[in-house]
Amino acid sequence: MWHQNVTSVPGWTPLRVNYYTSAVATDERIAEIEKEISEVQIEKEGENPCQICPRVFKRPKQANKTKIVDISIAIDALRHSYHGHVEAILLLSGDGDYLPLIKEVMRSGTQLWLGAFSDGLNAALPPAVDRFTDLDRWFYLGDRKS
Repeated sequence: MWHQNVTSVPGWTPLRVNYYTSAVATDERIAEIEKEISEVQIEKEGENPCQICPRVFKRPKQANKTKIVDISIAIDALRHSYHGHVEAILLLSGDGDYLPLIKEVMRSGTQLWLGAFSDGLNAALPPAVDRFTDLDRWFYLGDRKS
């Protein structure tokens, strides 16, 4: 999200950036990770910088895959969409599990923009959103075949 190839997209300015992740760590380390993430500023030329709001969830074991990140993204997207807090949501993921969320957010009248890499992209996602961006062209710059 904070890469210059994303922040320089014309026509939009992020108001809030939530960064969701999980870690196997102590409570103290989770707090340190949150602090490190929150210190990253997203800057767009001619605009005020935007701080990243970390959402770091504690995982009990390295082997456990947690769904708390996916659930939290869904809750936040639905809440902001239903309350009219946002005009558009930019989701950076190619995970097909987000298709029901995408459809519901769009039903509420909120635009949904999706950015994803081709590797692992669920084919049902690009035609389901208001705007799709293939991140390969922004990050691989010809180093990778599409």
